[in-house]
Amino acid sequence: MNDEKKSSQGEFILVESPVAIIEPVGGHGGMDHYDFGLLSGLRNAGVDAALYTCEQTVDYEGHRIIRYFDKVYDKSLSKFMRLMLFAKGLIYSLADAHAAKSKLVHYHFFGVGGLEAMMLMAARIAGFRILVTVHDIESFSVRTKLSGAMRIFYKIADAYIVHNESSKREFLSTTSIDERKVNIVPHGNYLHVLGDRWEQSDARAELKIPQDKKVVLFFGQIKDVKGLDLLLEAAARVNAELSDLFLLIAGRPWKTDFSRYHSIIREQGIEEICRLEIRYIPDEEIPLFFAAADMVCLPYRKIYQSGVLLQAMSRGKPVIASDLPGMVEMIDDGKNGFLFKTEDVESLAEAIRRAFGSDQILSQCGEAALEKARDQYGWDAVGILTRNVYTQLLTRS
Repeated sequence: MNDEKKSSQGEFILVESPVAIIEPVGGHGGMDHYDFGLLSGLRNAGVDAALYTCEQTVDYEGHRIIRYFDKVYDKSLSKFMRLMLFAKGLIYSLADAHAAKSKLVHYHFFGVGGLEAMMLMAARIAGFRILVTVHDIESFSVRTKLSGAMRIFYKIADAYIVHNESSKREFLSTTSIDERKVNIVPHGNYLHVLGDRWEQSDARAELKIPQDKKVVLFFGQIKDVKGLDLLLEAAARVNAELSDLFLLIAGRPWKTDFSRYHSIIREQGIEEICRLEIRYIPDEEIPLFFAAADMVCLPYRKIYQSGVLLQAMSRGKPVIASDLPGMVEMIDDGKNGFLFKTEDVESLAEAIRRAFGSDQILSQCGEAALEKARDQYGWDAVGILTRNVYTQLLTRS
């Protein structure tokens, strides 16, 4: 086939058919870190790829970034206007990809609905092969309306990528898509976007956190499913024993009212050990929060793959996490992090006790977490695996 050649190692490398990665979120919601890692990994794997995204995504190391999805997240505009802008961005992206002689469109989905159906139909009508990376399996699982016409739409794609084995199992069980179409490619690390290096003492001074505390960070969007209430209740249980415990909570609420967490903090009497930054945390501030922490807590009730987990590991921070399948695949309890029984407050409290029981163990876990992020979740490996999926699709008759 004229779209590939063999390298000296005998591996297939795409050379004549650039790939169109259409991912509108980009810098609007922090997906640009993922996008840039993927672009770099693909380039190192010999793949020519362009990213079609929103205007809030900055340039990155000479990659081709086209911002056709302008103002699609501008809430000052009506939903109808944003829909029209999204459709325009999609049409322009597919037209540009066609002009560039791309044969493959790589979408990234975070939900299931009309927009995703439109994207699939448009790419199919335009004659592209279609690959979809499904980042959020939960949206497929909880939406009972994923049947009939929508089920047909999602079978339009030629192949899918999920990030781990547990995601693959649940995706297959909720979509009835042919297993041969579903590929596992892990989420890459954040070593390429660590940002400014803060000393812990300086970070704590900046955030007005006492220097002598054991700081547990809860970071990211605050959703009910992420279990912040479990962390607050567990912290209250161990507060009397660990007098130096301190919680740093940073993120913006999503479809939840933070007043319920304020109530728990007051009821549990832990106001003095909590620092709240309840807002969107811009990229340039992320290193500050991780540097201030000794430990990152992910008390999630349900998750498939966590960018916060990889952020923490990439920064050498040990994690306390629920023993959900996606977490168990990445965390070896007591070696590169700590696990507790999902939704079990006492189990979480005990994990906090174990984590802070020895400074040496905590330090060793952080070092092991960084090593795993570097060795097993590097973007070059992700690029090779993704290239292999591209090659299979483009060589398929």
